[in-house]
Amino acid sequence: MIDQFATIDAVMGIAPQVEQVSAPVITMATTNILTVDTDAEQDRKDDYEFVREKLRSVIEDSADGLADVMELARNAESPRAFEVAANFANTIAAVSKNLMDMHKETAKPAQAAQTINNVNNTVFNGTNADLLKMIKNG
Repeated sequence: MIDQFATIDAVMGIAPQVEQVSAPVITMATTNILTVDTDAEQDRKDDYEFVREKLRSVIEDSADGLADVMELARNAESPRAFEVAANFANTIAAVSKNLMDMHKETAKPAQAAQTINNVNNTVFNGTNADLLKMIKNG
């Protein structure tokens, strides 16, 4: 790219300027440190309680606001006002559903710990007599 500007520099009668830029040196740590966050479970519980509290607050405040929106819609007697009220009610229902989904998600880790390993398509390599002996012996 510098060669492209050489002819322009010659025509203009200026000397090419080359800037020396120092690049930052990046070093990578080679130590393998495994850190186990013992407070991860407590953090998850704290976050769950925080989100649960906020969702419940939103639902309660929205339910109070819905009564006001419905009153405004009745007074306005406008189809658009009722549409807005219906959309507001749907939003409250969606937040309530999110709260219930959050409860279901927190129950999943307990269920995941109870996994059962099933072995399918096993193959026996032997004679029928050997197989019968194994079945009888348990």
